[in-house]
Amino acid sequence: MKRTLHDIIVLHLADQAGQWVMGYDLEKVNTKHGWIGSSGQRRARELAEAMTHKVAGIEYGIQSRKQGKYVQYRVSGKQDTRPKFRTEIRNGYPIAIMY
Repeated sequence: MKRTLHDIIVLHLADQAGQWVMGYDLEKVNTKHGWIGSSGQRRARELAEAMTHKVAGIEYGIQSRKQGKYVQYRVSGKQDTRPKFRTEIRNGYPIAIMY
């Protein structure tokens, strides 16, 4: 599945969990999740206004704060919202049971 720019920014911030990242550090940078182009700060601001973003079933909380004339961003937490499954063998066949 192709990641959106929002996904790449959130995952990049999640890699630096608990640390504040300057907005200008989110522009024109290649991360292990993909390229963040010149609109990185704008997209980070959109994420902070939405306050949460879901990537692959995991919901991340995004915070922003003003530091002088600059804005900093960080992921404040994550919650796994993927359905939980366990596997059982019934009548010789494996079945997945959601719990």
